[in-house]
Amino acid sequence: MTKISIKEVDNKFNVVVDGHADYKKYNSDIVCAGISTALTMTINALDNLGYNVIGLEMSEGYSKFEVEINDVVRAIIKTFNEFALQMSEEHPKNVKIC
Repeated sequence: MTKISIKEVDNKFNVVVDGHADYKKYNSDIVCAGISTALTMTINALDNLGYNVIGLEMSEGYSKFEVEINDVVRAIIKTFNEFALQMSEEHPKNVKIC
């Protein structure tokens, strides 16, 4: 199961995505691939717009970062969060919002 956590702490978003969705076998898991793609696009958008992605950690089945909050960052993170919520509703056995 993939666990997704987005918290506001000290004027920063703390984002953690942990685990594999286990929807299908490795290399066929469209749920895991969708989450990975959305997360990578979120991080790239923040970086390309010049926002400091703090403490970025990415490894097999785990990603973590922080970013200071402003209106644009809030909109980008909100978009990722809405995607994550939709995935958790469509695949409750595979994605959990923490």
